[in-house]
Amino acid sequence: MLLILWADRITTRASTGFTPYRLVFGQDCIVPIELTAASWATVNWNRIKTRAELLAARARQLERKEEDVREAQENIRKSRLRNKGYFDKNRCERVDQIEVRDLVLLYNSIRDKQWSQKLSNKWLAPYRIGQIAQDRGTYLLEELDGLKLEGIFTGDHVRRFHLRYGVESEHENESEDEDEEN
Repeated sequence: MLLILWADRITTRASTGFTPYRLVFGQDCIVPIELTAASWATVNWNRIKTRAELLAARARQLERKEEDVREAQENIRKSRLRNKGYFDKNRCERVDQIEVRDLVLLYNSIRDKQWSQKLSNKWLAPYRIGQIAQDRGTYLLEELDGLKLEGIFTGDHVRRFHLRYGVESEHENESEDEDEEN
């Protein structure tokens, strides 16, 4: 297990362009083979005779660390911008507007992880929109009796529920009852 953790810490990350070890310690990890064969990553210990020379060698390594951290930050920023560009390019815009109190179906994402999806419901329904966060494209849903569902649901997991022709909804019945009372 320790070797797996070590291998993970010395593997270069695509997002930063550096290994986690280098970002923490300011130098690349010395692989055991580099101790027997001369390598650019190893310090020439034969030349270092005093404590001052040792401290100077370590100071040079630490000076490079700040530059490496700045470069890693820039690489992460570029990676996030690429991810944002991909998201903006591939995201689906909602064509039909959903409003509060509309009936919707909720995508059953649990079915994605099952082996067989044959004859299974992909959409759970119906729910009512309780609240909308337009700036985020998220929805709070509630049961038809008003009980709020746990969680926030994204726009790609919510689809408008269309009633069948000839079937009256509760909302229509409520409005008819109100008209009769007036």
